[in-house]
Amino acid sequence: MHTLTELRALLKQYRLAPRRQLGQHFLIDPSLVLRLIDLMELSASDEVVEVGPGFGALTLAMAERVRHVVAVEHDRVLAHALQQRLGPDTNVTVVHGDILEFALPARSRVVGAIPYSITSPLLEHLMRQKPRLQDAWLIVQREVAERIVARPATPAYSRLSCFAQYHFEAVRRLRIASRAFFPQPQVASVLLQLVTRGHPAVTVEDEERFFNIIKAAFAHRRKTLLNNVLPLAGGGGRRQALEAHLRSRGFNPMRRGETLSLEEFARLAAVLQSFV
Repeated sequence: MHTLTELRALLKQYRLAPRRQLGQHFLIDPSLVLRLIDLMELSASDEVVEVGPGFGALTLAMAERVRHVVAVEHDRVLAHALQQRLGPDTNVTVVHGDILEFALPARSRVVGAIPYSITSPLLEHLMRQKPRLQDAWLIVQREVAERIVARPATPAYSRLSCFAQYHFEAVRRLRIASRAFFPQPQVASVLLQLVTRGHPAVTVEDEERFFNIIKAAFAHRRKTLLNNVLPLAGGGGRRQALEAHLRSRGFNPMRRGETLSLEEFARLAAVLQSFV
């Protein structure tokens, strides 16, 4: 844990400045660090993977509670600085690399403040490694958190909502003010907990097709469901036939895709599969 004064001294010592292109915002609120640690209910048997540890404000506090921390830092100089701060006798392994290319150890708990630019790619990366993931505690922009937990027929509901909720149980745990970071981000953040589902939220025959339908349904939010999924069903020449087919299976083709729940999207996928 470190304060703003201590962080400034570290930046000066290592001749560093926060890199906007990497989304670097350093935690400078020791009381928040302790609250985060308590919320995560870390245990002595935990294997934690930290995304973007920086100078280790959260790393060092977690290391006191868990068996092992793997700190994955994209910035080479920061990775070196963190290793120097830790010293040789530590239960923290510092990895200089890209979290999107990192293979999780078994039963990992992933923790970190996530730059906006990698939020969706990181969720996809975690999804591909679900058998190795216990849960993830991610600090993300408030707007992103709202999209991830959004319900159907709300402005924030999106492809990201469907993707995240299909694979994970997502819960907002804490709102975090901008002043907890340096430099201050322009928006507030949210601590989001993602718990891996034992089984997807709904059962579908073909996941790729299922998500292609969701992608099409959100492609043009003001268009009707019929217009958005028509290209997946043979194009304009089959419009009347598709409309009749949807109505016969209980779907109003004039609805907008953003009003459909995951369960309805799963049923829509089956209906479109039967359309020949």
